[in-house]
Amino acid sequence: MNDTHQASNQEQVLRQMIEQDYALLWTKTAKNSLNMAQATQVYLTTNELIVIDPDLGMADPSTPSRAVGYETIFPLWSRMWEYVEEGGITSVFNTNIHLQSEEAFVAFDATGEMKFKNGEQASLFRNVTQWWVRTSAGWRICYEHVSEGKPSE
Repeated sequence: MNDTHQASNQEQVLRQMIEQDYALLWTKTAKNSLNMAQATQVYLTTNELIVIDPDLGMADPSTPSRAVGYETIFPLWSRMWEYVEEGGITSVFNTNIHLQSEEAFVAFDATGEMKFKNGEQASLFRNVTQWWVRTSAGWRICYEHVSEGKPSE
């Protein structure tokens, strides 16, 4: 298999993980909530994982928006997710993947709707940049930066 074909296959694998697995992980329904098994299929489960996300402070506004290490980050995600009744990512688009052998830099936009347990609702638009690494278990996110965005005109 030539390098171009192999790179194309890896790009397809990453695109599917982003548009399906990642989006499903961050969508809460009666049948689907954040769980460790799903998260470990997408995120690196070591101290090398870094997440920058203003939504980490959803449960506690004093929580920093930057966290390091899966064991630190997962409880923050769980607490954050407790405030959500249902909803999450409904669309992933403008996906750019820059593949470099065993690493990939990914940028995309995500939109969604969320309903919170207090009855409030919110429309989401997020800009996401990620650094993925290929491990023996497959592609995993080792760095993620999520920011509030707005649609292009």
